[in-house]
Amino acid sequence: MLFTKQNEYIDTNFNVQIEINNHLLSRTECVKYLGVIIDDKLIWKPHITLVKKQVSKASGIICKLKHYILFRSLKTVYYSIVYSHLPYAITSWGSSSFSTLNTLNIIHNKLLRIMRFSKFNSNICKLYKDTQILTIDQIFKLEISKLMYKIKFRLVPKQFTEHFTKIEDIHSYHTRQQSSIEYAIPRTRLKIAQKSFTYIGIRIWSSIDLTICSIPNYHLFVTKLQHKH
Repeated sequence: MLFTKQNEYIDTNFNVQIEINNHLLSRTECVKYLGVIIDDKLIWKPHITLVKKQVSKASGIICKLKHYILFRSLKTVYYSIVYSHLPYAITSWGSSSFSTLNTLNIIHNKLLRIMRFSKFNSNICKLYKDTQILTIDQIFKLEISKLMYKIKFRLVPKQFTEHFTKIEDIHSYHTRQQSSIEYAIPRTRLKIAQKSFTYIGIRIWSSIDLTICSIPNYHLFVTKLQHKH
């Protein structure tokens, strides 16, 4: 698989041959690795399509169950067969374009309306708030925040922490930015760079209250963050 830019054209005559143990590897546009579909443009559309199929399949089950069980039990089913697919690798595919993610949002919103016996034009924001179910964007921000917490307290391999520079390491004197932002935000105007974890992660982490960021216990941090959403 050759990684290229989204709108970049590759000449069909351009042929790269790679052999392993005298076996020629065939070129592919996407590959599934550990349950994640990685495409050659890194736009994550094939993987999001897979997640949509999983959510749609679960919607049929929930649609039938909702007539026989209470919402509390239905919510447990939701977390078992729907939510379990959403956080997986969302730190990678969750920053995809609006158009790519919007189709998944529509399916997820429809599922929530099904669970609450609501009309198709009901206020979806109110439904999320009343049911205390997270939107796709909130799940993305939650998982990014959890990973940033592990980076802050060095609960991940150093290969992660090496990509982040603390403000205090740049200069020792106190500044207004230093009191509100822990890590230096990379300077870039490229949209593709602004979708990277090193950029989005710092943005999201800086938006969290300092009292929550400083909680020494990981599970307590996650609980407080979930209640905030």
